[in-house]
Amino acid sequence: MVRQQDIAHLLSSNTTSNSLEAISTQGGIESITTKIVQLRSQLLGLEEELRAHRAAVSLVRKLPLEILGEIFGLVVEPPLDKDGRTQLLNLCLVCKAWRDAAFLMHRLWSGVRTSENSLAFKGITDWLGRSGASPKSLDVIANDHGDCSDPASYCKRVTAALAKMLTEGPTLDHLNLEYIGPQCFRNLFEAIDICRTSSEANAHPWGSVRSLSLTFRTFWDEPPNPSASSFLHIPPSVTSFHLPRPAI
Repeated sequence: MVRQQDIAHLLSSNTTSNSLEAISTQGGIESITTKIVQLRSQLLGLEEELRAHRAAVSLVRKLPLEILGEIFGLVVEPPLDKDGRTQLLNLCLVCKAWRDAAFLMHRLWSGVRTSENSLAFKGITDWLGRSGASPKSLDVIANDHGDCSDPASYCKRVTAALAKMLTEGPTLDHLNLEYIGPQCFRNLFEAIDICRTSSEANAHPWGSVRSLSLTFRTFWDEPPNPSASSFLHIPPSVTSFHLPRPAI
């Protein structure tokens, strides 16, 4: 067996090795490779320990919860759609401090954006309930559907769910409705009238909305009789009303 020191001349020259020297050299390669793998594994372990030690004294851990909440507000901006709400919940799962910071920042929970067929009363009510006294907003986007005037239409069914939210849910400051057409809006206030109890209208969220935005994919049309105008059903509490022209 050729010893490692006997092949030193091969490592510093272009001399061709004989068969025994080649076998010894290959053994050296395998030995060195094994040591490199072991050392790399040790290095990875040490680097992980170093990160843990640095994290333990990180200034981020000393940030006040209010500052953390403000940072979270730069990551997620209400109103939150399904993906945004999932992102906020994931922040809460990082650690207790991050959860406390998120719950302390009421504004993060103050707005929900959802489609008609995903309008879950309890889920949205619980979510907005975490916003404390912050002004609350709800954005509802209509799904494509057929004839809205049909008593058995999809529009009538999903509008009933929104009417429940606007008569029994949390008080809203802003309501944004993105509808197929004006008939969807008429279906809504008809459903609200059905949902109302003997309480005064102002006691309902619908009667407390201060900002209302309506977006239609078709043009607004009004019945010939002015007394049947849809505008008459807009709550008197509304001080800001937005009705953009549909895209042509």
